[in-house]
Amino acid sequence: MQLKICLLGLIVLLSYSCKTPQNFTPDSFQGSMITFGSEGGFAGTTAENYIFENGQFYSYESKNGALQELGTIEKTVVKQLFDNFTTLGFDKLELNDPGNLSYYIKMKTGEEEKVIRWGGMNEETPPLLKQYFLNLGQIARKYKIVTQ
Repeated sequence: MQLKICLLGLIVLLSYSCKTPQNFTPDSFQGSMITFGSEGGFAGTTAENYIFENGQFYSYESKNGALQELGTIEKTVVKQLFDNFTTLGFDKLELNDPGNLSYYIKMKTGEEEKVIRWGGMNEETPPLLKQYFLNLGQIARKYKIVTQ
């Protein structure tokens, strides 16, 4: 009898430890999320990436209209990306200067969303913002290559 109870307890314990992580989409995710990409240009297309605080990574391109899940980014990398957004002062930066081809970064936290948009000729884009955007793009390319 004790063996049956121990076996049942072990099965229950293993079933909880093997629980698969829940996947969300950019529309359904309720936590913090970084969205970055570009829009406009000659063809008027949009290409954007989504990084969730849980590490999920998605890509969307309007050319093919497909949202593609590209796997999970390491938690230490994700934490650094989210921390850098605040540390570099982007949470307080006011920049909304779209152009024919615009670039943007959005930080969504709960119901709040901070949007930074540049590409026009009216305001100078801070070099740190450009570097942060390039770093996001390098991480995105790395994970796109790994998962495709």
